[in-house]
Amino acid sequence: MKIPLFLVFILLLPSALSAQSLLLEYTFNESEPRYLSTGEIPVTLSSRGALQSAGAPGSGVSGNYSDRAWDASANTTQGIGLPANTSALVSPAKQLDFSMLQAFTITFWYKTQHPFTDDAATRFIMKSERPSEPIGQGLMLRSYKGALELRLGAVQPGNDGQLSEVVANSTRFPANSGYNRTDIWIFAAITWNGKNIRFHVGDSKLPVSDAGGSPFAGSIVDAPGLLAIGNARSFNRGLDGWLDNFRLYGTALSNASLESIRRSDLQPR
Repeated sequence: MKIPLFLVFILLLPSALSAQSLLLEYTFNESEPRYLSTGEIPVTLSSRGALQSAGAPGSGVSGNYSDRAWDASANTTQGIGLPANTSALVSPAKQLDFSMLQAFTITFWYKTQHPFTDDAATRFIMKSERPSEPIGQGLMLRSYKGALELRLGAVQPGNDGQLSEVVANSTRFPANSGYNRTDIWIFAAITWNGKNIRFHVGDSKLPVSDAGGSPFAGSIVDAPGLLAIGNARSFNRGLDGWLDNFRLYGTALSNASLESIRRSDLQPR
C-alpha cells in the first residue's frame, strides 16, 4: 500500500527526519505570489499585504529572465517603522515540526532598502508561540542592530525538562558590511549541528564566510500554527525589499556546501 506523502512526514522519527536533505525550498519563480515548496515537505506559502507581489522576470538573484524573487519593495518602512509594513508570506505549515529536527540549515537571499544598524525588529522567519521575545515555543529569526538573531524555544540538558529561550546572535556588522548592507543581494545561512549554532554570510560577489554564533545542545520545542516568512505573525515587522531561494535542510551543511549553493543560485539557466 502506498502511504500518502503527508503521512510519511508525520510518522517520521526524529533520526529519520534529520537525515533528510532538502525539506523546504521556495524559488519564488511563480508569476503569482503563491508558492509551493519544491522540497520534501509540500508546504504552500500564500502572500498577504497590499505592498507585495511576485517579482518581475529577472528580479531574482541570478538576474536570469526566468528567475523571480518575492517583491516587498513597494513598502516604505521596515521592521518597527510606521506605517506598519504588513507584507508577508504565510502557511498553516501543519507538516513542519521543528521539534523533530536534530540539526538544520536555513539559507535564503535578501536585498533590502534599509540598513539593519538601528533596526531590531525585521522578521525573516517566525513559527513561534508569541510574536516577540520571549517567544515561548518555536523559532524566530530577525535582524538585530547590524546582526541576525535566532531565538528558539528549547529544552536543554540539565534543565529538568523546563522550557527555556535560546538566543544566538551573529557578528554585529557596521553599516555597508556583512548582513548590514542595502541594495545588494545578501546570502544568509544559519546552521545547527546539535551542538552549535553558526551564522554564515556571502553575497552576489563575495563567497560564504563565518559570521559568529554560540553553543546550543538540546531540543527545539515546536510551536503549532502559522509559519511566517518576511514578517512577524502580527504583520508589523516586515522587510522592505526582496527575498529569494529560501531553503530548510534537516542537517547542518558545511561551508563548502553553502558556497556551492551560493554559486549555483547565481548561475545562468
